[in-house]
Amino acid sequence: MAHTELLTIAAFTFREARRRRVFAAVGLLSIGFLGLYAVLARVVVSGAGANAGPFGRAALAGAVGLLGVYLARSFSGLLAILVSAGAVAGEVDSGALQSVLARPLRRSTVLLGKFLGLGALLAAYTALLQAAVLVLAAVLAGGHLPDPAAVVGWLCLEPVILLALTLLGSTFLPTVANGAACVLLYGIAVAGGSLEQLGTFIGRPGLQDAGIVTGLLLPADAPYREAFAIASRGLAGGITEALGPLFGTLARPDAAMLAYAAAYPCALLALAVWVFARRDV
Repeated sequence: MAHTELLTIAAFTFREARRRRVFAAVGLLSIGFLGLYAVLARVVVSGAGANAGPFGRAALAGAVGLLGVYLARSFSGLLAILVSAGAVAGEVDSGALQSVLARPLRRSTVLLGKFLGLGALLAAYTALLQAAVLVLAAVLAGGHLPDPAAVVGWLCLEPVILLALTLLGSTFLPTVANGAACVLLYGIAVAGGSLEQLGTFIGRPGLQDAGIVTGLLLPADAPYREAFAIASRGLAGGITEALGPLFGTLARPDAAMLAYAAAYPCALLALAVWVFARRDV
């Protein structure tokens, strides 16, 4: 019975989030982004094609694909925050949650159902967007990144981590404050990941340590760095070094960090359930 209720709430949350204006707006922006990226990929490869040999064109095509992956990740991250910032607080303010909890439903079931529904939506959106980027890179630039399934799989973990963080915030913060705080934390996490890469590039252990500490506080950047490391296999070392300080991977996350990133949403979700159980609605 509990599993049926959980899946029912997940399915309802999935449908409701898909119908929201924010999802439609991000979807339209994503289509616009793909159009601009297609033009960029074509122009860059065409402009350099005459001056680069076969190896140079292959390296450039791979770099164009990696750039698209980096740019697309921000859409998934921001969508995760926008669709879940008011998942609890917004429904408490509107009174919708009181009618749901009036039924014999556990609060943990409601919260876990929301997480599953929104998580499925975000994973589907991320997979489709990143797959479209990889297809465009392959068709327009000739860039074929290795192991695209693994790349997309790791990229899907990033919005799930942000979803768990935003759901936790929604159990005790107002919608606007929660959204603003989570966007700020996401920016800090991305900046921390870049600091770690920059510290590796210029040989500054202090910057590396700052990036690692930031990653421990919010490991949202680690899945992307792992995806980049997989996607950049086979590219020339000079290309990956040039991309690394900006949006690449010179310091690849180790197995312990990746396991930590995978377990992090579970810990945040458990904390969210604990906080939500004690909130007055």
